[in-house]
Amino acid sequence: MYVFLFLVLMVQPGVPRDAAHAVELYTKASEEGSADASYRLGNCYMTGTGVEKDEEEAVWYYQQAVCSKQQPQSFFALVQAVIWLRKSAEQGDAFAQNKLGICYENGEGVEEDLKTAADWYRKAAEQGNADAQFNLGYLYFHGRGVDTDEAEAVQWYRKAAEQGYTRAQTNLGYCYERGAGVPKDELEALKWYREAAEQGYAQAQHNVGWSCGKGTGTNGVPNYEEAAQWYQKAAEQDLPDSQCNLGMCYRDGQGVEKDIQKAEEWFRKSADQGFKGGQRNLGFLLYDKAKELASAEGNEEQSEELAKEAVAWLLKAAEQGDTLAQNKLGACYGNGEGVEKNEERAAEWYRKAAIQGNAETQCNLGFLYFHGKGVTKDEAEAVKWYTMSAEQNDPRGQTHLGYCYEKGAGVERNQQEAVTWYRRAAEQGYVQAEHNMGWCYEKGIGVDQDYAEAVKWYEKAAVKGFADSQSNLGMCYRDALGVERDLDVAEQWFLKGAEQGLKGAQRNLGFLLYDKAKRGGSEADSDGTTMKEAVKWLEKAADQGDALAQNQLGVCFSKGEGVAAKDEKEAAEFYRKSAEQGFTDAQCNLGFLHFHGIGVPKDEKEGVRWYELAAGAGHAKAQTHLGYCYERGTGVPKDNKEAASWYTKAANQGYAQAQHNLGWCYEKGIGVDQDYPTAAGWYAKAAAQGFADAQSNLGMCYRDGQGIEKDLEKAEDWFRKAAAQGLKGGQRNLGFLLYDKCKAAEDESVMREAVQHLTLAAEQGDALAQNRLGTCYSKGEGVEKDETKAAAWYQKSALQGNPDAQCNLGYLCFHGVGVPQDQEEAAAWYQKASDQGDPRAQAFLGFCYERGEGVLKDDQQAITWYRKSAEQGYVQAQHNMGRCYERGIGVPQSYEEAAAWYQKATEKDFPDAYNNLGICYRDGLGVEKNRNKAEECFRKGAEKGHRGARRNLGFLLYDKAKEAAEKKGDGSETEEKTSEELMLEAVEWLRKAADAGDPLAQNKLGVCCSRGEGVEKDESVAAELYRKSADQGNSNAQWNLGCLYFHGKGVPKDMPEAVNWFQKAADQNDPRAQTHLGYCYEKGLGVERDEAQALSWYTKAAEQGYAPGQHNLGWCYEKGVGVGNQGNPSAFPSEGQLGPDGYPLMAPQEMQAQEEAQTLNRAEAVKWYTKAAEQGFAESQCNLGICYRDGHGVDKDVLVAEQWFRKGAEQDHKGAQRNLGLLLYDKAKGNTAL
Repeated sequence: MYVFLFLVLMVQPGVPRDAAHAVELYTKASEEGSADASYRLGNCYMTGTGVEKDEEEAVWYYQQAVCSKQQPQSFFALVQAVIWLRKSAEQGDAFAQNKLGICYENGEGVEEDLKTAADWYRKAAEQGNADAQFNLGYLYFHGRGVDTDEAEAVQWYRKAAEQGYTRAQTNLGYCYERGAGVPKDELEALKWYREAAEQGYAQAQHNVGWSCGKGTGTNGVPNYEEAAQWYQKAAEQDLPDSQCNLGMCYRDGQGVEKDIQKAEEWFRKSADQGFKGGQRNLGFLLYDKAKELASAEGNEEQSEELAKEAVAWLLKAAEQGDTLAQNKLGACYGNGEGVEKNEERAAEWYRKAAIQGNAETQCNLGFLYFHGKGVTKDEAEAVKWYTMSAEQNDPRGQTHLGYCYEKGAGVERNQQEAVTWYRRAAEQGYVQAEHNMGWCYEKGIGVDQDYAEAVKWYEKAAVKGFADSQSNLGMCYRDALGVERDLDVAEQWFLKGAEQGLKGAQRNLGFLLYDKAKRGGSEADSDGTTMKEAVKWLEKAADQGDALAQNQLGVCFSKGEGVAAKDEKEAAEFYRKSAEQGFTDAQCNLGFLHFHGIGVPKDEKEGVRWYELAAGAGHAKAQTHLGYCYERGTGVPKDNKEAASWYTKAANQGYAQAQHNLGWCYEKGIGVDQDYPTAAGWYAKAAAQGFADAQSNLGMCYRDGQGIEKDLEKAEDWFRKAAAQGLKGGQRNLGFLLYDKCKAAEDESVMREAVQHLTLAAEQGDALAQNRLGTCYSKGEGVEKDETKAAAWYQKSALQGNPDAQCNLGYLCFHGVGVPQDQEEAAAWYQKASDQGDPRAQAFLGFCYERGEGVLKDDQQAITWYRKSAEQGYVQAQHNMGRCYERGIGVPQSYEEAAAWYQKATEKDFPDAYNNLGICYRDGLGVEKNRNKAEECFRKGAEKGHRGARRNLGFLLYDKAKEAAEKKGDGSETEEKTSEELMLEAVEWLRKAADAGDPLAQNKLGVCCSRGEGVEKDESVAAELYRKSADQGNSNAQWNLGCLYFHGKGVPKDMPEAVNWFQKAADQNDPRAQTHLGYCYEKGLGVERDEAQALSWYTKAAEQGYAPGQHNLGWCYEKGVGVGNQGNPSAFPSEGQLGPDGYPLMAPQEMQAQEEAQTLNRAEAVKWYTKAAEQGFAESQCNLGICYRDGHGVDKDVLVAEQWFRKGAEQDHKGAQRNLGLLLYDKAKGNTAL
């Protein structure tokens, strides 16, 4: 009761700790004879818990406990030892401190207390005690009494190790080997192991042996000899690990001469110490000895005894949990070796090892579940164990797991996963897996079909004697699947397999010999020996029920080859036997016979029935035949979906024709949804098998990026493969690709090769190739230019209905190239192509109708064909639609529609459309005016080299630069670029357009050079640019060039030359040039003076609203230049009438007429001055003011005069300023005249 209360007071949660009261209770209990209370009371006095520490009192109570037999007598001695050790330790004795730590660590003489143990070890260790250093390191390494700290452990191990302490050296080596607390360093580990080993420490000697066996210190090359020497040293010290390892050295002859007897002796020494590895190895060795004895007659009893002893040792190891022993013991029970056969016991032992992760055993247990041996059959459970084994890289487990995935046994079928596991096993050299990999690659199971890869794997297995692979490898050599065809090698491999009794090899050997006899002809096999040998092997295979051999024997009877006589009925029987076994080749063959009526009555439905049987069983060829029947509606109702379904089945088996057909179905949407990636995938599969059509189609997929990433190199490679097989489509496609390649690389040799391939295809009648070949002859690409041959090839293609060729031929006829010009014939070919929906021809036909060339002009028809073409996305037609809407050709004018069509064309990067759409945005035609969008459009067109867009971009940037300069002057500049930067860019684009011959850009660039805007001022350069533009008829440039000649700027002054250029511009109604030309005639500059001509040119300019021309015309009327008495001979005085001053006199009627004419002329002058003045022309404003002030040609009106003077004056016109000042002066003076 007292003890219970003490426990409550000391340790019960929720109860306040009261050690003193607990001591009181213990004391009472001890006095009443409680040994447990005496023991606990001794602890209290020893530790000073609840009472003052008193070791003597503690010893007394411990002695009481011993006397009552609560504790053994040795305990009392330990208690006394601890007391004295403590006394010594507390005086700093390192040895005592270490020993006291051991007592606390092990609970010897004191209660176990790892923390206190660590404290005492530390005190000793810090004094350099190696034992304590080691012990403290051990505690840190394992986290006993201190937090786990491997690095701290290493420090203490090192201190002890450096004092030569062998255990510390060994543990330090272990830390380096494992990278625990230090970076991993096996050389450093070996160094420390050697330090301890050379001092005779057995565990270190064992570790040195292990390191040498791994090749540590010898660049990874095992040093078995030294390993065995160290194992020997440790083994002689009875270290069981080393005894076991030394036994393995003798067993395997590693480092020592092989000696099974010595191996057994060492295994026994290890096993006798209970070492499970020694027990297991001894069991294995005895098992092998028993098997060896059993193979010799007369040793059955001795063999059985050894087997029993083997099982006994295996059982000992197995019971210690050794997985290898458990697995072997399972095998013994499974096979009844050394024990009575018991598959349930086998399963139990396999399970024990499997649970511990033994990969081989997991496979074995999976095998039992798969086949229901010793356990209930459970394929899913088998897969579970196979997976565990496989994930540990066991090749047998991987192969079994692969098989499960391949067949869908115990797991969902997944052929890709099957191949993954087969590959992992095969890469370890496991023969069955190597064969399976070959099979997968051959049949395209879980991988793309790859015969070369199949051969590689078959060969690995075949050289190891695997009969199936020998047979399959023979087939590869026979059929050139993945290797170069070599029938002699094929025969050798078939024979190897056949001699092992493999019916497939026998049949294949028979097939090969059959072909050999056929190939060699009657001379090579004059006595029929080879054919008879073939039949012999076929019969061997057929006797084993081989349906293929039966089918081939049917062939032999059908043809009378290698048999007594030809017998078609017998042949039919063999076909039927084979077919009735479900052999699909025979079923397909029989279907073929019925379908075509060969040897049996023709019956397409019966043929389909046999195809269905074979196809239903997965026969690819039959499935393809059946798909064809459904696609064409032969023997069955036409059904594209059913056709695609059968093609799919065959394609999935790797049948090239079906893969191609299925690819075609996916490409064209026949029986399936159109799916380009899937189409490309199927073409690739068929192409890889050398199917020419698929190679060509796959090349097109790569060329066009249709369903697969665009790759012209791969496209070319596939086209070449198809072309090499003579496929005209492949030849044509290769020619097309090389043509485009040459155009990009400008390599004439490539173009010549392109023409070669196009010619091959064209000569086979390929219309596309004929058309392209015509193009080559037309352009002289890869051949000498010959328009006549071009027309001939176009015609061949056109007559086959090729719309592109029809369009091309139409073009030649239209322009009379290579054929007589005949626009009606051209229009007829355009019409043929257009009727087939060719957008280019439709655009050309529209042009013919728009211009009335080859057909009657018909704008509505033009629009109709332009629209058809445009709606197909043909960009030229879209642009033409925009132009027609802009100009109202065949449709009501609509800038909105024009802009919309231009927009469509820009979406295809058509440069003309960019330029025209830019103009729409610039001028607000059909769209909201937007200079930024205009600039964007011009820039896109300009960047594509369109000279009009370059010029318009230059003009726009020029205007922006001028505006920016004005804003800069008034401080409101907001452009991202400065006016200077804008002007420089404007000049850059103008120069590009000018260099391309654009007259407007040449003129504008001339202006820039003349003014020094964006370029250094240079009027001679300006003159050259003006001349280039003027020579092209640009009136602005003609006027500008005339000005330079007029003023002698950039060119020598030359008035006649100036007049020449003014005349050219004036003839084009340039009002400036007309005004300048009028001035030249007025003044007789560069031309004979002719005021009437002057008046005429001023009138032309004035009537166009040109203010200077209007002003000059007003001046002429005011001054009578070219009008009145100077312009009218009848107004001059009669001859001989002179006044007193010697001047001619006018008759009164003449004077009256002149005055009337003058009045009329002044009124006309006022009219033209007014027109110019209203445009802000200051000179006219001044002159008009004079007219109003003086009443010349208009009623006098000083106020109106003042207004016009003021307008001119405000423009800084000095005459207007003077006249305004005079008027205001007179007004201020009160001049009555005003």
